[in-house]
Amino acid sequence: MKSPVVGILGFEGAIGRTAMNLLKESYTIRGGQRRIPKNLDDNINFQWMKTDAYDEDSLDDFCSGCEVILNCAGPSYCIGDRVAIAAQKAGAYYVDVFGADFLEKSLLEKNYHKKGIFIISAGNFPGLSAIVPCWLSKQGFENVEKMEIFSGGMEKSTWSACADVLLSSVSGFGTPDSIFRDGSIIKSNCEYPDKVFVPGFKEEAYIQDFINSETVKLARALNLREARWINIINNKLVKDIMAKACGRLIIDKSGEVLNETVSKVNDLINMSIGANKPWYTMVVEMEGTINKEKTRKRVILRSSNSYEFSGIVAAAAVERVLEGNIDNGVYWSFECLDPAKVIEKLLRTKAVESINIIDIPPKESEINLEEMEEGML
Repeated sequence: MKSPVVGILGFEGAIGRTAMNLLKESYTIRGGQRRIPKNLDDNINFQWMKTDAYDEDSLDDFCSGCEVILNCAGPSYCIGDRVAIAAQKAGAYYVDVFGADFLEKSLLEKNYHKKGIFIISAGNFPGLSAIVPCWLSKQGFENVEKMEIFSGGMEKSTWSACADVLLSSVSGFGTPDSIFRDGSIIKSNCEYPDKVFVPGFKEEAYIQDFINSETVKLARALNLREARWINIINNKLVKDIMAKACGRLIIDKSGEVLNETVSKVNDLINMSIGANKPWYTMVVEMEGTINKEKTRKRVILRSSNSYEFSGIVAAAAVERVLEGNIDNGVYWSFECLDPAKVIEKLLRTKAVESINIIDIPPKESEINLEEMEEGML
């Protein structure tokens, strides 16, 4: 029996390569990008096709005959809904590593949600950043009331990834210095001018509340009273330059300005890493009741590479859509992936150095968390 064809745009990037390596043993991979691959895969289940994500005819040719299209190319905000629409025209399922609310809005407005299956936000953030909380919420809780997610690291950046971070910041994906509480987004009224210690992170860092569309959507799905997303920032210079870049892009997103602004920020991020070992950490804390007693739990994910997280979630989304039993519609990855299966895949592939889960005191009775021991899952 012939295996399904999975088309992967941007297959040679860090995310696409991870996803392809996970999928190529079970499916035929059609890799699409504009340039000839540096190392053509000798695997009999791989084929390369020259593809331009900004050319409709090129996309149509690429998508034709594919069962699923996985878009790992970027910047997502520049590509828009082009690839998703081409996939639907070809009768293929669609998975996007990013996409987020701007792609969801576009597909809904054009009624594509009635014509096909689209899984968006299937990366690390957004993606795993909601899947891990879904998993933690099932670890004995009868109900969950509060959630805090801390995310940050020191990793090499790509131009496309940097562009999406900046464009998402000025396009309504998130609101700085704000939290979700009682159904609304409100100002956090917290200022953090100096570095602080954050449990789960190895060094003090600057922090900033940044409530975003995924965290709000997740909070409503879990019926939470309060949810916070906190960015962990190690380099104040990078933080300040990114803030200035966002201010410039709010005024002018033209191609020349975008290219110049993103290049400057991207170069600074990569220079700031220097000889330091790359790392990424995500900490999720949830508070609710277990056996009618107020309980707070913390889960810690550490890795040297969040791009690998993204590739694993993307591959899991491809596998999920091929399983069937999904109605037409636009879904964020946390809405249709089994969180336990994703956690198992992270451990099996050794993408995480560790997944730690511990019981900690509820906020009202907090003690010195630095002295608490971490338990290993």
